[in-house]
Amino acid sequence: MPALPMWSKTNELDAENAIFPLSSQNHAFRRGSNAFIPHLCVNGDLSEYLKEKGPLSEECSRKFFTQLCEAVQYLHGIDVAHRDLKCENLLLDRNHNIKGRVELSNTFCGTNSYASPEVLRSKPYNPVAADVWSMGVILYKMLYNVLPYPSANLMRMVQLQTRNSVNFPDTPTVSPPANALIQSMLHPDMEYRISVASIMQSPWVEGVPSEKKLTILCRIFCELKGTLCNFLCKKINKSIVF
Repeated sequence: MPALPMWSKTNELDAENAIFPLSSQNHAFRRGSNAFIPHLCVNGDLSEYLKEKGPLSEECSRKFFTQLCEAVQYLHGIDVAHRDLKCENLLLDRNHNIKGRVELSNTFCGTNSYASPEVLRSKPYNPVAADVWSMGVILYKMLYNVLPYPSANLMRMVQLQTRNSVNFPDTPTVSPPANALIQSMLHPDMEYRISVASIMQSPWVEGVPSEKKLTILCRIFCELKGTLCNFLCKKINKSIVF
């Protein structure tokens, strides 16, 4: 697939670095090289937060990640791709809500450890799908506090990326739905990589706890079982001849 333009409706946004709230309102873009809004990032960035706190709980990660998803979904909706999503570009305000720093460019860009295999191999790519890959790396980093692929050897990292196999450590314990979501974002083929819209509708992002789902399934099973038992009993009673 040929690369999509990084932006079409927003060519007037020529800021190389612009800090903006991760929501669809109150954007803080500014023409020029830099736009800094100190009150939006008084608690540093997500990378610093992880160094201090270590792996985040799924509840905390879900909060941060949902805010990221909403922002990226908005940007993609106006034909803007970020192309350098990483923990260092996710800033924390005084209430520990995620804010973002956008770096706009029309060339191959990004940070190796967060970049998708097609970007690292300098192939034509879809920047929207490349953003999704970076989001997968960010979620992995939030939950495990390590990166999914070692970046010391670029060639080796690309080989690991293209195997379509993600190594999930035994500790900390992370739920299967979270790992499955990460796996779908880190698909090496951008054609099969999950979309942001599907991410937003995933069970993990929607926040339905596994135990709640299990309870619902058990209740449904019991109801079905009771209905089936009643049906069989009626059939058996009709077939009995005294």
